[in-house]
Amino acid sequence: ELEEKSLMETIDNLVNAETWEAEGGENNVISSSVQVFLHIKKSLKRCSLLTKGETLFNLSSSFKRVLQAYSERLISRLPRNTSNKSMNSMATTVSSDWHVKFDDKEEKVVCLIINTAEYCYETVDSLGQSIAKILDKPFSNQID
Repeated sequence: ELEEKSLMETIDNLVNAETWEAEGGENNVISSSVQVFLHIKKSLKRCSLLTKGETLFNLSSSFKRVLQAYSERLISRLPRNTSNKSMNSMATTVSSDWHVKFDDKEEKVVCLIINTAEYCYETVDSLGQSIAKILDKPFSNQID
């Protein structure tokens, strides 16, 4: 619980301090995403030095909740229309096509969030594999 609380506070601080500019490099992701995974990996390393059983498995569940909270923070940053409806409500549907108009700044933020989501998706998979390798047998099969 303490580790999860600390990670949640870290997410809040990182997202609040986010510049919503590309971090650089080839991924064009926001810097908080890289920092979130660095903090999770540090937490994983600290815990795995102490235990490779149920406590570490429970920590992996905390990681899921922390990453879910991070994704919710990113979603909340998506542009809204004047009546405060989310981007989903802004779409106009014609057959299978839909279009949303953004100004340049909003478009940049949406693209960064999409790139960041792809980065997180790829990184979560390798994080799960790392956790499964570290965990003792009865728990390693339960990582998804």
